[in-house]
Amino acid sequence: MVAGPGAKGEQKRERITEMTTASDGKWVCTCCGYVYDPATGDAALGLPAGVPFEQLPENWKCPICYAAKDAFDPL
Repeated sequence: MVAGPGAKGEQKRERITEMTTASDGKWVCTCCGYVYDPATGDAALGLPAGVPFEQLPENWKCPICYAAKDAFDPL
């Protein structure tokens, strides 16, 4: 059976979804390398485990180098 023209696009979407899921929601600071892991949260700011990066306050900063949220990339 030959796949239709949209098959490659669908495979690409599935791969992107797998990569996003595989990251476990971790984000890395591009300035210092600190990794925010939602499984541990940020105890210094009173953010419990389970808080996704996207739900961190907009004024949240890297606890190591104080870079802003926009300096982080998904792992």
